[in-house]
Amino acid sequence: MSISARNIRNDILITENGFTLVELLIVVVIVSILTGALIPSFSTFIKNQNLKQAQQILLSDLRSVQNKAMTGTASSTGVNYWGINIPSASASSYTYFASEFNTSCTPGGIYTNQGNSQPLVSPITINNSQGCLFFSIENGDANFVGLPACPAGQLTGMTCINICDSATSCKYVGMNANGLIIASN
Repeated sequence: MSISARNIRNDILITENGFTLVELLIVVVIVSILTGALIPSFSTFIKNQNLKQAQQILLSDLRSVQNKAMTGTASSTGVNYWGINIPSASASSYTYFASEFNTSCTPGGIYTNQGNSQPLVSPITINNSQGCLFFSIENGDANFVGLPACPAGQLTGMTCINICDSATSCKYVGMNANGLIIASN
């Protein structure tokens, strides 16, 4: 029994590689659905990162002012305290200062305005935290005028500066009288 070469060639199936239009449309629909689901998550991620960045900037600024107090910067001029003044209950920036007294946010005695912070990115503001924070040149301890206690469940027993981008989305920077400064998660 002999098989001719011609018969073998005819029995081989010719296959073509590629995708059908239906397969391509299914893939496009799946990718579109996944993209649509991820966009709101990414937007929330960006908002959270901006809020966390504002919290870290405030934390860094507070530590910088505390370091100026602890190193005695400007102590030869009669300054006893370095501080930060948050001028309103919904502020977008704050003022650095050096002062002779630690009892009032209004300038009195020897008081030197050392400049303003960079404005926080809108819509982020410092909420319900109007007041001053003083760091002693003597030992770096903190004194607070007008600043609120931290909300329940956030940095218990500390004084807080609240950084918010909405009524329900806030981060906190807490301080205690010994000069400890920490950020909430």
